[in-house]
Amino acid sequence: QVAQNASVVTASSGSIDVESAAITMADGALTVAVNGNVRYDAGAGDLTLGELRTGADVSLIAGNVVDAEDGADANVDITADELKVDVAGAFGESDDHIRTTVRQMSGDAGTGGWYQIETDGLVIGETSEITVERVPSTGVGAVIADTTDAVQTDLGAGDALVVVVEAGSLETLATGAITAGSNVLLRTDAAMGDITLGANLVSTTGAISLDAGQSLIQNADVTAN
Repeated sequence: QVAQNASVVTASSGSIDVESAAITMADGALTVAVNGNVRYDAGAGDLTLGELRTGADVSLIAGNVVDAEDGADANVDITADELKVDVAGAFGESDDHIRTTVRQMSGDAGTGGWYQIETDGLVIGETSEITVERVPSTGVGAVIADTTDAVQTDLGAGDALVVVVEAGSLETLATGAITAGSNVLLRTDAAMGDITLGANLVSTTGAISLDAGQSLIQNADVTAN
């Protein structure tokens, strides 16, 4: 298990790769890769987030992803260009959403819910391969091998799915279909915030709410079973 109680920082394009059976960042712990990718892989264990920040991309793999700070808060947990998430359980909690500032994202929450607050405009759709480097035991020379997480599309959750955009608009691309096992809420809070659906939105056993600050542009099917 990795317990991160302090900051981890790389300059320029250096990447950060953290892998363990479980990863716990303390509240206030910060990981910064200025222009390098960030990858946190907790396997089937929980990933507890302090703050991840990069100008490049972030990939998260875990059993569940939760916020280190209990209860709703204004701190941003993930800042990146693209965000890719693959969890067996839940991303966030119903009373403690994961706060993000990302341009584009995709994700799969296998059996759990998806609870997210985005501070800026958000696009849901295909995310590119995310590659990080692994350092050899000598600490010098070429990296042991690059580790690459594959292209990912769509956004899914086995339970409820909530995405709230505080500022800007929310758009799903043709590669950004949304499927949830329970209720779905997509909401834009800004007065000029649109919701544009470019791919199908499905709830297999729940209700769907689409709440746009300005316009709803529906170019695909919305189905509640």
